[in-house]
Amino acid sequence: MKKLLLLLVIAALGVLGCLKTREPSRDAPGVPCFPDLSGESLSGKKYAFPADFGSKKTLVLFAYSQDQADQLSSWVGGLDLLRSEINWYETPVISKPLKVGRFFIDRGMRDGIPDSRIRDRVVTLYTDREAFSKSLGIPYDPEGAYALVLDSSGSLVGFVSGGYDQEKGKKILELLRRP
Repeated sequence: MKKLLLLLVIAALGVLGCLKTREPSRDAPGVPCFPDLSGESLSGKKYAFPADFGSKKTLVLFAYSQDQADQLSSWVGGLDLLRSEINWYETPVISKPLKVGRFFIDRGMRDGIPDSRIRDRVVTLYTDREAFSKSLGIPYDPEGAYALVLDSSGSLVGFVSGGYDQEKGKKILELLRRP
Protein backbone atom coordinates (compact mmCIF):
# COMPACT_ATOMS: atom_id res chain seq x y z
CA MET A 1 0.00 0.00 0.00
CA LYS A 2 2.85 2.41 0.85
CA LYS A 3 4.47 1.71 -2.52
CA LEU A 4 1.19 2.46 -4.32
CA LEU A 5 0.75 5.70 -2.37
CA LEU A 6 4.34 6.72 -3.11
CA LEU A 7 3.81 6.00 -6.84
CA LEU A 8 0.62 8.08 -6.84
CA VAL A 9 2.38 11.01 -5.14
CA ILE A 10 5.28 10.85 -7.63
CA ALA A 11 2.85 10.68 -10.56
CA ALA A 12 0.82 13.63 -9.20
CA LEU A 13 3.97 15.72 -8.76
CA GLY A 14 5.03 14.86 -12.29
CA VAL A 15 1.65 15.92 -13.68
CA LEU A 16 1.72 19.16 -11.68
CA GLY A 17 5.23 19.87 -12.92
CA CYS A 18 4.11 19.35 -16.52
CA LEU A 19 1.13 21.61 -16.07
CA LYS A 20 3.33 24.31 -14.61
CA THR A 21 5.72 24.30 -17.57
CA ARG A 22 3.06 23.99 -20.26
CA GLU A 23 1.50 27.43 -19.77
CA PRO A 24 3.48 30.62 -20.28
CA SER A 25 3.04 33.09 -17.44
CA ARG A 26 1.55 35.85 -19.63
CA ASP A 27 -1.11 33.64 -21.20
CA ALA A 28 -4.00 36.06 -21.81
CA PRO A 29 -6.79 34.60 -23.95
CA GLY A 30 -7.12 36.36 -27.28
CA VAL A 31 -4.05 38.59 -26.83
CA PRO A 32 -1.02 37.12 -28.60
CA CYS A 33 2.06 38.10 -26.62
CA PHE A 34 5.61 37.08 -25.86
CA PRO A 35 5.61 35.03 -22.63
CA ASP A 36 7.65 36.06 -19.59
CA LEU A 37 10.90 34.17 -20.10
CA SER A 38 14.48 34.63 -19.02
CA GLY A 39 17.62 33.67 -20.84
CA GLU A 40 21.24 34.49 -21.30
CA SER A 41 22.89 35.80 -24.44
CA LEU A 42 25.79 33.87 -25.89
CA SER A 43 28.03 36.64 -24.57
CA GLY A 44 26.74 36.07 -21.01
CA LYS A 45 24.24 38.90 -20.47
CA LYS A 46 21.04 37.90 -18.65
CA TYR A 47 17.66 38.96 -20.01
CA ALA A 48 14.06 38.83 -18.82
CA PHE A 49 11.73 39.10 -21.80
CA PRO A 50 9.62 40.99 -22.71
CA ALA A 51 10.63 43.49 -19.99
CA ASP A 52 14.17 43.79 -21.36
CA PHE A 53 13.20 44.40 -24.99
CA GLY A 54 13.74 48.06 -24.15
CA SER A 55 12.20 49.82 -27.13
CA LYS A 56 8.87 50.79 -28.64
CA LYS A 57 9.13 47.95 -31.18
CA THR A 58 11.39 44.91 -31.18
CA LEU A 59 12.16 42.39 -33.91
CA VAL A 60 12.51 38.84 -32.59
CA LEU A 61 13.85 36.13 -34.87
CA PHE A 62 13.15 32.63 -33.57
CA ALA A 63 13.21 29.00 -34.60
CA TYR A 64 12.87 25.64 -32.90
CA SER A 65 15.57 23.75 -34.76
CA GLN A 66 19.24 24.26 -35.57
CA ASP A 67 18.29 23.42 -39.16
CA GLN A 68 16.63 26.85 -39.38
CA ALA A 69 19.71 28.82 -38.25
CA ASP A 70 20.46 29.90 -41.82
CA GLN A 71 16.92 31.26 -42.21
CA LEU A 72 17.36 33.36 -39.06
CA SER A 73 20.81 34.53 -40.15
CA SER A 74 19.38 35.65 -43.49
CA TRP A 75 17.43 38.36 -41.61
CA VAL A 76 20.58 39.77 -40.02
CA GLY A 77 22.13 40.35 -43.43
CA GLY A 78 18.91 41.07 -45.30
CA LEU A 79 17.88 43.94 -43.01
CA ASP A 80 21.50 44.87 -42.27
CA LEU A 81 20.66 44.55 -38.58
CA LEU A 82 24.23 45.01 -37.35
CA ARG A 83 24.25 48.56 -38.73
CA SER A 84 20.59 49.46 -38.27
CA GLU A 85 18.72 51.17 -35.46
CA ILE A 86 16.31 48.21 -35.18
CA ASN A 87 16.18 46.64 -31.74
CA TRP A 88 16.43 42.90 -32.42
CA TYR A 89 17.13 39.52 -30.83
CA GLU A 90 17.61 36.05 -32.20
CA THR A 91 16.03 33.54 -29.84
CA PRO A 92 16.43 29.84 -30.49
CA VAL A 93 13.55 28.20 -28.60
CA ILE A 94 14.58 24.83 -27.18
CA SER A 95 12.75 22.36 -24.95
CA LYS A 96 14.08 22.37 -21.41
CA PRO A 97 17.15 20.09 -21.23
CA LEU A 98 19.09 19.20 -18.11
CA LYS A 99 21.48 21.94 -16.91
CA VAL A 100 24.46 20.13 -18.42
CA GLY A 101 22.61 20.00 -21.76
CA ARG A 102 22.23 23.78 -21.73
CA PHE A 103 25.97 24.20 -21.30
CA PHE A 104 26.76 22.09 -24.37
CA ILE A 105 24.00 23.67 -26.49
CA ASP A 106 25.06 27.23 -25.64
CA ARG A 107 28.75 26.42 -26.05
CA GLY A 108 28.11 24.89 -29.48
CA MET A 109 26.18 27.96 -30.60
CA ARG A 110 28.79 30.33 -29.16
CA ASP A 111 31.56 28.47 -31.01
CA GLY A 112 29.52 28.58 -34.23
CA ILE A 113 28.96 32.37 -34.15
CA PRO A 114 32.31 34.16 -34.34
CA ASP A 115 30.85 37.71 -34.49
CA SER A 116 30.50 39.06 -30.93
CA ARG A 117 27.87 41.58 -32.09
CA ILE A 118 25.62 38.69 -33.07
CA ARG A 119 26.44 36.65 -29.93
CA ASP A 120 25.27 39.68 -27.92
CA ARG A 121 21.84 39.36 -29.61
CA VAL A 122 21.39 35.58 -29.48
CA VAL A 123 19.43 34.61 -26.36
CA THR A 124 18.53 30.93 -26.08
CA LEU A 125 15.13 30.33 -24.50
CA TYR A 126 14.54 26.99 -22.78
CA THR A 127 10.80 26.48 -22.50
CA ASP A 128 7.84 24.45 -23.70
CA ARG A 129 7.87 25.16 -27.42
CA GLU A 130 4.19 24.48 -28.07
CA ALA A 131 3.12 26.75 -25.20
CA PHE A 132 5.49 29.42 -26.53
CA SER A 133 3.81 29.30 -29.96
CA LYS A 134 0.37 29.28 -28.39
CA SER A 135 1.09 32.42 -26.36
CA LEU A 136 2.13 34.20 -29.57
CA GLY A 137 -0.89 32.95 -31.50
CA ILE A 138 1.38 31.23 -34.03
CA PRO A 139 0.75 27.62 -35.09
CA TYR A 140 3.45 25.35 -33.68
CA ASP A 141 5.76 24.02 -36.38
CA PRO A 142 8.95 22.37 -35.09
CA GLU A 143 10.62 23.17 -38.43
CA GLY A 144 9.42 26.79 -38.49
CA ALA A 145 11.47 29.97 -38.43
CA TYR A 146 9.80 33.31 -37.72
CA ALA A 147 10.42 37.05 -37.67
CA LEU A 148 8.13 38.75 -35.11
CA VAL A 149 7.51 42.39 -34.37
CA LEU A 150 6.46 43.06 -30.77
CA ASP A 151 5.44 46.26 -29.03
CA SER A 152 7.01 47.45 -25.77
CA SER A 153 4.67 45.29 -23.67
CA GLY A 154 5.49 42.16 -25.69
CA SER A 155 2.21 42.07 -27.61
CA LEU A 156 2.47 40.70 -31.13
CA VAL A 157 2.22 43.38 -33.84
CA GLY A 158 2.76 40.89 -36.68
CA PHE A 159 5.03 38.21 -38.08
CA VAL A 160 6.28 36.42 -41.15
CA SER A 161 7.62 32.89 -41.42
CA GLY A 162 10.76 31.66 -43.12
CA GLY A 163 13.98 33.31 -44.13
CA TYR A 164 14.47 36.84 -45.39
CA ASP A 165 13.38 37.92 -48.84
CA GLN A 166 12.54 41.43 -50.08
CA GLU A 167 8.78 40.98 -49.72
CA LYS A 168 9.01 39.68 -46.14
CA GLY A 169 11.58 42.32 -45.27
CA LYS A 170 9.26 45.05 -46.52
CA LYS A 171 6.42 43.67 -44.38
CA ILE A 172 8.60 43.56 -41.25
CA LEU A 173 9.82 47.13 -41.82
CA GLU A 174 6.20 48.28 -42.22
CA LEU A 175 5.29 46.55 -38.95
CA LEU A 176 8.23 48.20 -37.18
CA ARG A 177 7.12 51.65 -38.43
CA ARG A 178 3.46 51.15 -37.56
CA PRO A 179 2.33 53.47 -34.71
